[in-house]
Amino acid sequence: MLLAGAVGDGTTADVRLPPLSDAAVVFFSGTSAGSDGVIAHADDLSARLAPYGTRVVAIADAQHTPPADLLPDHADALEAAQVARWDSLVASGTPPYVDASCAASGAAPWQCYDLTYVLTEHVTTPAFVRQDLRDVTDQAEKVGVTEDEFEVGAAGMLDRFAARGHGVYGPNCAQHVALEVTDWWRVHTVADGAGTAWTLQDAVQAWFDGGTVAVRDEPVVGPGSGPASDCGP
Repeated sequence: MLLAGAVGDGTTADVRLPPLSDAAVVFFSGTSAGSDGVIAHADDLSARLAPYGTRVVAIADAQHTPPADLLPDHADALEAAQVARWDSLVASGTPPYVDASCAASGAAPWQCYDLTYVLTEHVTTPAFVRQDLRDVTDQAEKVGVTEDEFEVGAAGMLDRFAARGHGVYGPNCAQHVALEVTDWWRVHTVADGAGTAWTLQDAVQAWFDGGTVAVRDEPVVGPGSGPASDCGP
């Protein structure tokens, strides 16, 4: 529908979007669980739009659980939970869509539903990832990961994403999503190693313009925000 140009329903029949295939650039973004959908579908969307010369970039905001090896005290429990989640979806009769290159790689099916693994190992679409170091995901919380443990794992995860070539932004404010919240998009900042303060908007723009952007705070022990984060009042 979007490729053809979406048309409004009966109450908004005069609303017509241009065909997605006419776009020079498509920003494919999602927050929270929506970021899972972005990661799962980014390469598929890129492939579908490639014949039209359309550039696709992905922005995934929050909901990223560190991989099991970065949460060593909970590695077995985390993997078991991921396997159980996949088995339950298969049993429901509606297994989810997974990244095609992951499915073809011989990886275990549950791994292709682990979006941190997919983004690290398989996604080739340019992607920008934001994850607050203290935003403990439900998946991690269910297996007993503490906030301090999550911070360390999330910092390592963001470093891996950056090494893969993705842009990353990691405040330490215990804030879940940012793309849809003005203050967290263009007011609050994270300072890089040189002391330059970046808003999320600044970081995404610099990355989109071709820069290598990896801005994250450090883990802290105990409560409180990180030393490089302006978390507001």
